[in-house]
Amino acid sequence: MSFHPDSRLITESGFILAKNIQKEDRILTDKGRFCGISNISERDYVGNVVEVSTGHFNEKFIVTDDTHFFGCKSFSCRDHRTFCRPSCKRQYKKTDKGITYNCKRNYRDYSFSYRPVSDILPGDIFSLPVFREVNDTIVELTIDKSKDRLNRLPNKVCVTPELMRFFGYYLAEGCLSKNKVIFTFHREECEFVSDVVDLCKKYFGLKAVVSYPAEKNTSVIQIHSMGMSIFIDSIFGHYSKYKMIPNWCMYLKESFILELFRGWACGDGGFKNDCFAITTISPDMAFKMNIILMKIGIFPYTDLDKTTVGNTAYHIKIAGHQLKTFESKLGMNHPVKNRGVKVNKYSYFDGDSLWYPVKSVNRVSYKGKVYDIDMENDENPVVSFSLVRG
Repeated sequence: MSFHPDSRLITESGFILAKNIQKEDRILTDKGRFCGISNISERDYVGNVVEVSTGHFNEKFIVTDDTHFFGCKSFSCRDHRTFCRPSCKRQYKKTDKGITYNCKRNYRDYSFSYRPVSDILPGDIFSLPVFREVNDTIVELTIDKSKDRLNRLPNKVCVTPELMRFFGYYLAEGCLSKNKVIFTFHREECEFVSDVVDLCKKYFGLKAVVSYPAEKNTSVIQIHSMGMSIFIDSIFGHYSKYKMIPNWCMYLKESFILELFRGWACGDGGFKNDCFAITTISPDMAFKMNIILMKIGIFPYTDLDKTTVGNTAYHIKIAGHQLKTFESKLGMNHPVKNRGVKVNKYSYFDGDSLWYPVKSVNRVSYKGKVYDIDMENDENPVVSFSLVRG
């Protein structure tokens, strides 16, 4: 299977360009799992490449002209804004005899298969398999005691759902210095402040110091420990752009993932007019949170824009039917009941995979290197949230 050098493959470590893929990397496949690579080779290529932009994930990617996508031709909805899908409310109407069908339900005729990229047109549907793997083993994290001068930290800490919530708070509101960990919340977020202090004492045996700067409307939590700072940095990184979710988090059970997301959402998220939205400038966090949220049945929409200093801001939005799932799983309810829906309505989850539309297809000539990647067990990889085959 041949890939353009800039094709982005979904791996355990996030998006990796085909030209940077190593044999030890594991790529998401049609089986809903990360699979190993059996062989990688490089060769010269002269021909067409295709730039494909898709909806829902707001992705744009490049493939060679011999690539096949797993998808199908779609039928347009009566509103001419999206494709016909089982979750559409416009297929029903109220009559004197009750609720009846209001359209031909053309979605019943969809037939997904691997189709050459030359046949792909705007409006067609791609299908993305959902990552499903779960590791039932208990995760223990080792702490470097040589940096714990006062010998207060435990040698190991066992990962639990509430500890994952503590880590979620750090991803949203935490930062590091050489010898301390700092959390900053709004002054009115007393519940989160108390939760961080309690969890720090319970799992690490450390007393957190809370202060309220007079010139700012914030609550600042400081945990004075070089060992703690090094421990957090080694797992989740520091600086907003370079924070990350470690690979082992992706294999956790739903209860763990929900608490990690809850901590992150409480810090960086909030309800908008029609959705719940979270913003991050970390590409690793944006990518992996998409993967693990889909694993537990929540399919966020991602929007992108540039910040004033040139970083890419990832706006992760949950709306429509997905917002109902979000509310039921996390117990966080939107304050407006009769809200409009502007995002997350152009996709459909069938229980095993997500359907979403193609926005544009652009063919250009290319002369250069391509990379042939063979998967173990002849499985088919996912490139930029789309399932492909050579």
